[in-house]
Amino acid sequence: MRHAFIIFVLGLSSMAAAATYYVSSSGGSDTNSGTSTSSPWKTFAAHINGGTFAAGDVIYLKRGDTWNEQLIPPSSGTQGSPISFDAYGSGAAPVITAVAPIQFVSTSWTYISGSTWRATIATTISSPTVNEVQFGNLYGRKQPYGSGCATSIVSKYDWCLSGMNLYVYSPAGTNPVVTYATDGSIVPIIGQAAGLQMINVNNVSWLTFQHIKVQNFDYVGVGVGGASDNLVLANMESDGMVPAGVFPIGFWVNATNPTTVQLLNDEVRAHDFGWGVANDRNLLGRFNTQTFSLPRLARTQNYFLRLYDASSPPRYSRYAAALHVDYPL
Repeated sequence: MRHAFIIFVLGLSSMAAAATYYVSSSGGSDTNSGTSTSSPWKTFAAHINGGTFAAGDVIYLKRGDTWNEQLIPPSSGTQGSPISFDAYGSGAAPVITAVAPIQFVSTSWTYISGSTWRATIATTISSPTVNEVQFGNLYGRKQPYGSGCATSIVSKYDWCLSGMNLYVYSPAGTNPVVTYATDGSIVPIIGQAAGLQMINVNNVSWLTFQHIKVQNFDYVGVGVGGASDNLVLANMESDGMVPAGVFPIGFWVNATNPTTVQLLNDEVRAHDFGWGVANDRNLLGRFNTQTFSLPRLARTQNYFLRLYDASSPPRYSRYAAALHVDYPL
């Protein structure tokens, strides 16, 4: 099941930043100062996740770049001076993803025995595991390690994991690049035993996030937990795109008694079809506030919500969120 949401928040107030930092996965270096577009940092792990930031600081991610790692904000802002995560440059929104592609060249693979080949998965995500591997547009079959991956893998698209070594099926003498040439890629999707949250907001407050895309994960795109509060998530898309049961979830707010986590611009319908301003059938309301009331005619009621922006015509999120209510009238 795939869950994705696009969040738009209009009219964000401008605020003076205490300091401004830049991150570029394509052109940055972790030896840079990070304080200009000509000297950006490269990774989140080196400077952001374990760093310290002050109220009003802004961290910019370069548009068009992709990070195969978690973003874990370490510090809180203050009222009127939140810490902001945003995008700079031109082009597509910066992407945070759990995929760890195996370079699709023959030298990535080592022959083991029988019809089994091995490649090493590179990731900076802590305590990693792999629950899904994508071969082009297809998801492979995970086989148990048992007495060894070489004995578990028996047919095309079979795969097995030992540590962070990926084993796949390919006949003896035929490199996997040849076997999967029509698929074009072999892409492990990194997870964690406890569930991987790509943007992990935990016990921090007064933060804003906007113009960031999170995709290809098997658990949670943006997770809010602990004592986190006073957050704004704006102009973002979070799309798991991985078949992992009830997960992945685009945005998961599981904080302790939060007062303000702003998610704005919802269209609510009785059924999951007919979205858009041109159709008012089964429409229960369009709301541009954080709280709103819905009609309820029975103890149990289902609602479907999609987020939209203020463009003309409005752009809607690709998937609907289902809300099930079971409470006495």
